[in-house]
Amino acid sequence: MSLYSTKEQETVLTYDNETKEWSAYSCVPKHIRKLLEIAGEENVTVIESDNDDKPLAVKCTLEEKQVSMRKLRQYSEDQKRRMAERMRAVRENI
Repeated sequence: MSLYSTKEQETVLTYDNETKEWSAYSCVPKHIRKLLEIAGEENVTVIESDNDDKPLAVKCTLEEKQVSMRKLRQYSEDQKRRMAERMRAVRENI
């Protein structure tokens, strides 16, 4: 159970152009798990934890290449139809 309500939960990424590193802070459970996976438990500082030592808020530093921003891909109706046909064919061959 999180100490923070859903409304209070946040993840903050700050980029330092001089050091080429990202500073990350999060109290969003999904993002905490991802930061632990990416940076490694030994590189993540737990700011708050619950009674079971489960992290509730963490901070860490990430390298420039560990954070990326992408444009969401928009599929046309034709592309969606062709992907569905390919998936149907794969499922039939299993």
